[in-house]
Amino acid sequence: MILETVIKVCPKHRDALFISAQIKYLCGDTRGAVGTLSAILTIDSSLLEAHLLMAQVQLAQSEYKLASQTLENALSSNFKVREHPKYHLLLARVQKHNGELEKALKTLDGAMNLVRSSKKTFMETERTSPVEFGVADNLALYLELVTVYRAMGKPEEAKKMMEDALIQFKGTHLEGRISLTQAEEMIEKGEIEKALDLLRIVTPEQNHFVEAKRLMANIFLNYRRDPKLYCGCFIDIANQNPTPSNLILLGDAYMTVQDPDKAIEVYEVALAKNPRDATLTSKMGQALVVTHQFTKAINYYKEA
Repeated sequence: MILETVIKVCPKHRDALFISAQIKYLCGDTRGAVGTLSAILTIDSSLLEAHLLMAQVQLAQSEYKLASQTLENALSSNFKVREHPKYHLLLARVQKHNGELEKALKTLDGAMNLVRSSKKTFMETERTSPVEFGVADNLALYLELVTVYRAMGKPEEAKKMMEDALIQFKGTHLEGRISLTQAEEMIEKGEIEKALDLLRIVTPEQNHFVEAKRLMANIFLNYRRDPKLYCGCFIDIANQNPTPSNLILLGDAYMTVQDPDKAIEVYEVALAKNPRDATLTSKMGQALVVTHQFTKAINYYKEA
């Protein structure tokens, strides 16, 4: 692979390392992505792309405190990050998680103003290449505003923003992502069957397949109390794309329904694919403790 050759010849090639981090993240290797991004920031702490991708990866893993610190580091390293809508989008997600809804709304409004005030949806950095804010990011901005408005008890504003999103992204490959937000709204209203009908039509070829299955799993666990259907959603995810991260989702699902033996089987497959994942090793140790395999558990905890 050309990229690997470039990195081997020039291990501190910033651009090549960043592309490698992007690929790792998209392939589900979040640990590898974080490691590569850390290396990049050691080389150049002012690189906005690396800070923002790091925060994005951390948010995907629900590591909100780390993401918040990463965004603070981005700001202290390069004040131009404030000119970028993606920074505000990621910051708003942290604020929303912390219950700071007014702040989140103000931050998202700022991001929307940045997008609307520019013909381009990206900011030119000190480098020649742009920090991108693409169509998917733009949709995420709309949907974050929808969720914040709902959380603030403003259904009319949420409805208007949803309608704007449907118009803006009609006919695009991201239109289906909007249906997930609609399904979430149906769940909040108690319209469980309608939500399931909407989620069932999502196919594995669509880029929001995993999110749809996870939302279905939540319904089966919390509303239907059906552990078999709950785990079935994660089986579908793992069968379609058996990455370590997807296998971990399945293993965690088995632990949730108190089936540690099956969880151990799945974690073993995941560990074979990613043996250096300390978090995964720890999960395996926990499952072994539950099944009273204490000696093996101790070994796994030592490795973690």
